[in-house]
Amino acid sequence: MGVKLGAQILKKPGSLFLDGEIVEINFYADGVVCGSSKIALHSREFYENCFKNSQFSTVEWITPHFTDHAKQALGDDFCNQCLNPPCDIMFKCTKSSFI
Repeated sequence: MGVKLGAQILKKPGSLFLDGEIVEINFYADGVVCGSSKIALHSREFYENCFKNSQFSTVEWITPHFTDHAKQALGDDFCNQCLNPPCDIMFKCTKSSFI
């Protein structure tokens, strides 16, 4: 899946999620690894606490999805693997300003 997405987290399939776990990620160009980095995996609770502590008043989690065109182009297996569990987190935050 990483080659299609352009990046792949190197974590054993089925392994437990550890909040804050450091994992390696490979980046692909033309199907070949062109770079790598280490990233931390965090839970929604972690992000929500960070937003709250940064004075954001609302956090809206956006569920990732594929259009019908994308499903046709990428295939159902790829889309299902990408969404279960979601590979990306997306959110909108609002910060109220007081005068």
